[in-house]
Amino acid sequence: KEALALAELLEGLGHEVTSSWVRQSADEMAYETGQTAEYALKDLQEVRAADMLVALSEVETNPYGRGGRHVEFGFAVGAGK
Repeated sequence: KEALALAELLEGLGHEVTSSWVRQSADEMAYETGQTAEYALKDLQEVRAADMLVALSEVETNPYGRGGRHVEFGFAVGAGK
């Protein structure tokens, strides 16, 4: 919810949000084994298309946290974003 609200705020200010996951439900983001590489590549392509990355942290008890945000953050830093 926090990411979607931020995405909508940024879009309202004229920015393009390249991350498609912010509009997916938890059920849509629950992927089966074997799809992880596909989702990871899509996420990195969306980071590559962005001019900057906004990193959101999560509480430790979040059941959906998988750590991918750390990889995306490092990829963005490495890409000079």
